[in-house]
Amino acid sequence: MDGFVGRVEKHRIVIGVVLFALGLGASALLAFGASSADPPDGAQSALLVIIGGLFNVGGAWAVSRRPGGPNLTGSRVVVRHLAKITTDVGKLAKLADTAFESRAAGRGREDVGQLSWKLSDIESRLITNLEDWAKVYPDLIEDGPDDANGEEPEER
Repeated sequence: MDGFVGRVEKHRIVIGVVLFALGLGASALLAFGASSADPPDGAQSALLVIIGGLFNVGGAWAVSRRPGGPNLTGSRVVVRHLAKITTDVGKLAKLADTAFESRAAGRGREDVGQLSWKLSDIESRLITNLEDWAKVYPDLIEDGPDDANGEEPEER
């Protein structure tokens, strides 16, 4: 059963267009039949209207985005921005860590140390967020969640 559902989801646009065409065909059959010498009776007309309507509803369902499904294009953009933010926060954390190491002991060093620690914490939470996105929607991440580890692409 999962194979059938997978094939339907994969070819849903084609299935939707075919269903729309069948619905349009049922409506055309009713129109041509009504103008013929022997028009369909009321029951036949009602049946053609119901069949055409069901095909059109089925076609609309097939081509529409599934309810609750993500907008993949928008989600890819959001994830790409999230990865860039993660990379930038990682760079800031490294700069703060370098500043912490180069300062003499005192209040300024403690402040820079806290800043470095907080930036590292934010970076790790952003990486966890990207990994969660990759687990839930693996087709959103182009290079995988490891592209947010704070390294530039040419350093990987």
